[in-house]
Amino acid sequence: ALLACLRHSAANGGASASSDPSAGALQPARDARLSRAADLASQCLGELGAIDPWRRAQARADGADGTAGRSVGDASLGRAAHSSELYKGDISDTELCARLMEDHLVRALRDAAEGQVVQASAYALGVLLRRVCDCSAETPTRYQEWYEANSRGDGQPPRSAAWRALSEEERRSYEVWGSIGDALRRTVKPYLLVSAEARGSLANRPPEPSPLFRGGVRYSEWLVRWCKQLLAHAARHRRDYGEGEAERAPRRLTEEQRGLRRRADLLLACEPCVRFDPQLALQLLPYLVLFLLAAEEDAAAAAGSAAAAASSWTGGIGSELLVEVGAVVSHRSGGAGGGVSAPRLMHSEHPLCCQAVFSLLEGLLDWSNQCRAQLSAAQGSASLRAKQRIDSFLRQLPAMQLARCALECGSAHRTLLLLERHADELQPPSPAHFLHPNREVRKLPAEVTALVARAYSQTDEPDGLLGLSRLRDATSIDEEVLEHEINGRFGAALSGYQIMLQPGALQQPAAAEGALGVPGAAPAASTPATSRLEAQLGLCRCLRLLGLSSQMKDCAEGALKRWGREAERLRLGACALGAAWRLREWGEVSRLSAEARYVSREGWQSTGCAEALYEFELARALLALRNGETAAVAPHCDSARAALVPLLAAASMESYAHTYSFLVRLQVLQELQAAVPLLSRLEPPDGSPLRIDAAAEAALEETLGQWDARAASMSSSIQALEPVIALRVCLGHELLARLDGFGEAPPSQAAAAGRLRGELHRKLGGCWLRLAKSARAAGNTESAGNALAQARLHDSTLATVQCAEMDWAAGRAHDALSRLRQQCAKLETDAQGALAESLLLLARLTGEAGEREAAEVQRMHVRVTELRPTWEDGHFWLGSFHDRQLRLALDAASRDQVEVPAKTPGAMSCPSKRIVGGKEKARKKFDAHAAHLGPIIRSYGQALRRGSMHAPSALPRVVTLWLDYADQLARVEAGELPAAEAQHNVRAPEDAMAELIKGLPLRSWLPCVAQLVSRTCHRHQRTRDMLLLLLSRLLAEYPQQLVWAVMPVALAKVSERKQTGEKIVTAAKQRLLGTPILEVLRSSHKLIEQLRKVCNDEAIDKAIKKVSLKTRWPALHRMTNLSLVVPLYSNLTPAEVDGGGAAGSPFSPNAPTIASWGDSVEVMGSLQRPKKVAILGSDGVKYDFLCKPKDDLRKDARMMDFMTTVNRLLQKSSNCRRRRLAVQCYAVTPIDTECGLIEWVPHMVQLRSVIKGYWDVLKMGFSHSAIKARYNPVAQQQGSRRRQGLAELIRQLMGELPPVLQHWFVEKFGEPSSWFEARLAFTRSMALMSMIGFAVGLGDRHLENILIHSTSGSIMHVDFACLFDQGLNLATPEQVPFRLTQNLVHAMGMSGAEGVFQRVSELALEQLRENREALLNVLSTMRHDPLVEWRRRNAKEDASGRSNSEEAEKELAKIDLKLRGVLQAHGTMPLSVQGQVQHLINDATNIYNLSQMYVWWMPWC
Repeated sequence: ALLACLRHSAANGGASASSDPSAGALQPARDARLSRAADLASQCLGELGAIDPWRRAQARADGADGTAGRSVGDASLGRAAHSSELYKGDISDTELCARLMEDHLVRALRDAAEGQVVQASAYALGVLLRRVCDCSAETPTRYQEWYEANSRGDGQPPRSAAWRALSEEERRSYEVWGSIGDALRRTVKPYLLVSAEARGSLANRPPEPSPLFRGGVRYSEWLVRWCKQLLAHAARHRRDYGEGEAERAPRRLTEEQRGLRRRADLLLACEPCVRFDPQLALQLLPYLVLFLLAAEEDAAAAAGSAAAAASSWTGGIGSELLVEVGAVVSHRSGGAGGGVSAPRLMHSEHPLCCQAVFSLLEGLLDWSNQCRAQLSAAQGSASLRAKQRIDSFLRQLPAMQLARCALECGSAHRTLLLLERHADELQPPSPAHFLHPNREVRKLPAEVTALVARAYSQTDEPDGLLGLSRLRDATSIDEEVLEHEINGRFGAALSGYQIMLQPGALQQPAAAEGALGVPGAAPAASTPATSRLEAQLGLCRCLRLLGLSSQMKDCAEGALKRWGREAERLRLGACALGAAWRLREWGEVSRLSAEARYVSREGWQSTGCAEALYEFELARALLALRNGETAAVAPHCDSARAALVPLLAAASMESYAHTYSFLVRLQVLQELQAAVPLLSRLEPPDGSPLRIDAAAEAALEETLGQWDARAASMSSSIQALEPVIALRVCLGHELLARLDGFGEAPPSQAAAAGRLRGELHRKLGGCWLRLAKSARAAGNTESAGNALAQARLHDSTLATVQCAEMDWAAGRAHDALSRLRQQCAKLETDAQGALAESLLLLARLTGEAGEREAAEVQRMHVRVTELRPTWEDGHFWLGSFHDRQLRLALDAASRDQVEVPAKTPGAMSCPSKRIVGGKEKARKKFDAHAAHLGPIIRSYGQALRRGSMHAPSALPRVVTLWLDYADQLARVEAGELPAAEAQHNVRAPEDAMAELIKGLPLRSWLPCVAQLVSRTCHRHQRTRDMLLLLLSRLLAEYPQQLVWAVMPVALAKVSERKQTGEKIVTAAKQRLLGTPILEVLRSSHKLIEQLRKVCNDEAIDKAIKKVSLKTRWPALHRMTNLSLVVPLYSNLTPAEVDGGGAAGSPFSPNAPTIASWGDSVEVMGSLQRPKKVAILGSDGVKYDFLCKPKDDLRKDARMMDFMTTVNRLLQKSSNCRRRRLAVQCYAVTPIDTECGLIEWVPHMVQLRSVIKGYWDVLKMGFSHSAIKARYNPVAQQQGSRRRQGLAELIRQLMGELPPVLQHWFVEKFGEPSSWFEARLAFTRSMALMSMIGFAVGLGDRHLENILIHSTSGSIMHVDFACLFDQGLNLATPEQVPFRLTQNLVHAMGMSGAEGVFQRVSELALEQLRENREALLNVLSTMRHDPLVEWRRRNAKEDASGRSNSEEAEKELAKIDLKLRGVLQAHGTMPLSVQGQVQHLINDATNIYNLSQMYVWWMPWC
């Protein structure tokens, strides 16, 4: 909303002064109000702070399900909704009237302070209501009477028969009156009496000649003039259609011509209001253009010439539009025609003009797409002619010129969209572009790929440039430098900029021809002087981000001596000034800022200089604060904000991410102004004694607290953090300078000053450490090292720890350990907390380096827990140490041979070996568990009691180790295994576990419920009792949620599992006696039984598609107002535990419960005929579920657990978090061994239906029978002939059915930023699910099992029946690791699978491999969850789950190998992450693998 206010202020400033002299007297007051509104909006944005775009995207996504079309993470802020909603080509006149009245005219009436605005709005309302919509003074009464007479009651609209009985005029009047709200009706009702006679002011006025745009023109002035020019053309056509009566019309009008006349009346009615409201002009532009194209075609057709009708699309108004568009897009700031002497001109408004043009073109393209959809639905020739008109006009627009203009205006997303369309026109996709081996690379012109690289460098996408190198023959040095800089490699970018500045490094580019034939159009390429300036500025930028402010200042001042033009000197001077105040060289700040004090306003006109103005004003504000001139700070900050407003307004029309750098600067200004009162408190008036009171301390505490809060919500990129941290450091030093004046103050004041100094030093150290951490995460060791050097001046302890971590990561193990030992020795008598952190890192690194014995490392870990008993990390890493010792002991116990020491001294060097038997191995493993498991459980348990940071890995590991050990203990007690050695207490692990169950809060166990439920029939009695106790307590504590997981066990068909489940439920009921929640357990038993009946009902005739729940399953229909929560993923998944789980509820207290059931049940047409059932929640929302029979959904449920764990692990990785990697999960609720409920996720569409829809629209010849007829003869061949024949057939089908999925993204997300974000979400989610699917062996990935989200673009997989590489066992074995066919690859962009997809795949696989054990712990549930599949594959499997499943062990071993980097098809040596991903991509796109797939898997698609 604040950004919209800024846009409104920027767009409307000076709207009427230049377009209508009569309004000039009112303009100063209007401009003052708009300027004040913009200033207040920018101040509010500064108060909010620069919220991380990813956090904002997450917040929007969390609440997006109910707002279809607006949930893309970084959707455009410049348009109220998706363009196809805002600009509907077939919008009716009445609908458009209602929209204009509500959005513009009535609002203008309410806000009007000028009489002319009221008069213009009143006239427009009268014409729209009376002339266009045929309303009269009697319409409100007549409409109400008609509605009441024909209404069906209960809020239902009148019947269609009553509507058809109305006349055409009555329909229009009733439609518009019924579509507006009561408040709007009351406002417009008086204007039903206003005269609707057309003024005719434009009919005799010739339109202004094109082009109207010139360099430096104000956005609002140009937009209003352009709209009026088009309205003048519309008035000419309106005159040709006459007044409406047949006898007065020059010719008898057709129905289409009458519609054009009515649309002309509508558009011309708004003409008086346009000069007061440029936003109205912007909204009218697409409707005007479409009307004029249709009217000129009609005029030419009336003249009897088909050729003239066709030429009307390219001549007449079409040519004028091309000239105007060309004038805008070919203009460059500072170029020809942009004189700086024109009054009141702002070159920074040129981006707004460009955005208006692009908004018009996008609206026309949306209309073309809508016409194509209507053609596919056979809606007549009108849609065809409309599409031809628009397409003919759009084809004449030069894509490269538009792309360059978009990039110069900062619209990188639009540039990419235009270039990808252009690339597909230059070289349509070919099967050879997608297939390995010997994949062909698309050959695109160098200027296209170079512009793509430049566009990606301006996005917030870190992986966009990857893969582009394959499309190019050569990469220029400036592009390589940009790639280094955008990926945070500032040292490499610095070297590149230095090379670029060498003499002769930048050659004169060839002159470009003016675009669109516009005289004086600037060349597209940069001149050498411009390139050298940009290189110089880039050099300064890299030095700043590397923390080398002194070198930055010297570099900028040296460059100032070589540049003479004012604009160039201002930009370089801003760099020198920024370095000076960072170095706190206030004399230099004063000198440098004085040099530009008398620069005229015209000197700040270009975009680059507007940013320089911000830097100058910020420096002046800091200088005023330093000199004690606190009153001067606010004016300088206001000037700095004013310089940013036009840039921020233009950027906000793109996306929130595009505005982020400006929001950071607004936050800087706000924090500077907020610090002024605090500094004033510490500098009393002359003659007053220095004094620190409680208010001053509270003010400092509040300021530092605000810094922390803002830092937590900001982006973690070094580019965003550096300006804020630089300001805070500068302010901190000013505060320290003030506090130094208390050295001779009274003891109490000196002590207070000392406390504040200590707090400030810690805060400043923390700022530098945060910057260092961000730089390290980006791999920028130079910036991190400089930041750590600064941090050591304030907080040497934590800085030393990070320095040691950097040394270790760089392979300097000795330096890291030496640094830590020195610090530990220094801190022995100092702060115990700081010593604990250093000692913990020393213990961890010492253990990894193997420099000390295990006992010594253990003593170090124990010492850490003694120094800080409440610190979670200390206990966790002690448990991790014991866990590592257990693994080493188990590895030793698993050896097949052991060495036997020689008995004679001469044979000691050659010991003999002996074979170790199976029982001896088992005994050694049991001894290892008995020796180490107790300390592991105790240490991890202490960590879990103190925090939740390590809970996702620690708790599942504890449960797995405990249950496995109990299995061994049961076998020992049964005599199946030899007993342990006497020195081990075999009961110690169980005692430790009993203590943990008793002491750990119940909510902490919730993520392990599935693991616990799977072992309810454990063979060890004490362990089983502990499990039953824990599960009964959990069920009693959270019955509304856990009943879905536990109750099916009590209803199991296996008697032992059923008895165990009944015991759990009975124990929970005992705990709930006397409470109303007891009814939850009673009703859930009946509910699950009824749901089973629905799932397993096979008596429904195959011809029936819908049945009545009330009729067929009345018992379920009667179960209403239940206290059970609706089984949604969000309701059943606990929130992450915080603070040991003691506080807060893990589930939402507002989770909807089951209120009733929808009566209509849809029977799906698939083989198993699942039913779609609707649950009506207590929140009034309908939730759909799929009742699926004949399928063991426990695999799907375990996969949801697996992917939930993956999501939590991804959030702990900064690289994954930055890319917003997350799997779309949904609730899977098994209610029997072969049936269950699946949550129906809204807005999901099958990929097959999307692709098939475009095949139909584009008239592509897809026929099942034809493909089968071609496939069968080839498939019946043998050997190499079959292999080559199938490969050739797939190639042919790929050529006949080329990729079409990219069209869906363009049409569904027409706004460029929405399109880019949706496609990015698609590519990332494809990569993430491909790696997860590969890891768990997920097959059967046909196009109906992959869904795409229609409001975000991300994909979701369904149907996990084909897990654990079962695709290899199908009748046609699957040969690909995941689906990566041509539609998916081409929709990812120019670089295909080698860009974002490959990089995200590497990051995802890296996380899976690093967290291999945690993920295997989740999947280990399947060793005991008695899946039907295990029993089918092996009849010896235990149905109760008492024993480990042999089949599950085999599958988990295969997954373990994959996550170790071993691809058995490519050998037994582990591969690197990059190598493994490359092999998988090659396998997935190999033509010979694809050709062996089942034909209706559609490998050609």
